Amino acid sequence: MYKAEGDTYVCDICGHEHWWGGGGPGQGDYGWNIWECEKCGGHFCTGCWIKKLGVDAFYDMINESDDVLCPDCYKSGLPKSAVDVIPPVIHRYNVVIEERLNRVVPVEAASWEEAKSKVEQAWRNGEYVLTSDDIAGVTFNIGDRGGEDSG
Repeated sequence: MYKAEGDTYVCDICGHEHWWGGGGPGQGDYGWNIWECEKCGGHFCTGCWIKKLGVDAFYDMINESDDVLCPDCYKSGLPKSAVDVIPPVIHRYNVVIEERLNRVVPVEAASWEEAKSKVEQAWRNGEYVLTSDDIAGVTFNIGDRGGEDSG
């Protein structure tokens, strides 16, 4: 957090207050600098980072990473680019679920046409009602585009 009255920043983890940059004696190359996480925007000091994840990980983050990350974002492996964290644009689609049912019905007839006619008539009369036991397959397709939001 930035404190305008002292032109200083405060570590969100321990409350250490320091001006931007500038190390302290005996604190190595980076001292007790205050940093801003490029992912979450939080502020942290070098000391808290090292206490949480160790000095080797700190130097890896500084020297090997494209981003300066707080210990929590670094540890959680948050995405490294804005493209990965921008939510997708949501649209509405009409999805057509098409189930195919079939049942083999034995019938005695003099011809294919007669057999088909007998079974069709019986089906129209409700003698054959196909159920989920008769499922032969399913497909999912896009319906008419009228249900899709513009955008």
